[in-house]
Parts: sequence; C-alpha cells; structure tokens
Amino acid sequence: MEYISIEETGLTYLARVDTGATKVSLHAWDMAVQDPAPIMEDNVGKTIHFKTSNESGKVIEADAEIVDIVMVRSSHGAKMRYVVEMNLAFQGQSKPVEVNLNNRDSMTYPLLLGRNWLSGDFLVDVERPEIKPEQ
Repeated sequence: MEYISIEETGLTYLARVDTGATKVSLHAWDMAVQDPAPIMEDNVGKTIHFKTSNESGKVIEADAEIVDIVMVRSSHGAKMRYVVEMNLAFQGQSKPVEVNLNNRDSMTYPLLLGRNWLSGDFLVDVERPEIKPEQ
C-alpha cells in the first residue's frame, strides 16, 4: 500500500498495489456521460462526471474526458468500464496514466495501482511493511 495523490481530484488515497491488474482503477459512482450515446464505445471523447472518495470518506465530484473503454475481468465477473487519463503523484513525482472508473464500494482500497502505473518507474518490494488505513 502507498499514499497516492490524484491531481484532478485533489485527494490523496491509500492505494493497493496490484501487479496482476493491467490498469489503475479508481472508486467512482454516480457516473454520468455528457450527451450519452447508448453504446459505450460511442462515448469515447465525451466528458464523464462522477463522484469519488478516499478511504477517509472525503467525497468530491470530478469531470474527465473518456479516452477508452475496457473489459475488465475480476472475481466479480467481467464488466465494461470507462477509462480516463489522470495524473497520479507519489513522493513528488507525477505520472499521467489511464485509469478505469469503477464502483469499489465493497473494496477496502478506493484506488488500485496496476501495471500501467508501475511499469518503468517503480519496483514492488514484497518485504516492505504494509501501511494500514487510518481509522
């Protein structure tokens, strides 16, 4: 786990590192596409409005341009998700990365760091002590 800031939301999240995940995934709900098309693929290039919160419960609303859609397979089944680009910052380093939006209400961590964020810049140390969420 690491604390990661997302510039577009202004929030810092305790994120779970997942080397098995292809992309970063951000907790989002109340997602609404501006002038939505009935087929998800036709919404690429449009703006999506959504709510997000960190593990402390701070909620904000944000807007982002949809850059792609992806099919994500997990233990909960397969699902299509919207993808936006965001700047994630760790220890003063900011990196633009594609982030899929997903309601992660049932998950412990609102932000999951996938290989697209880790690749080329970070190594995962499995012996490092785990950071616990603040209560």
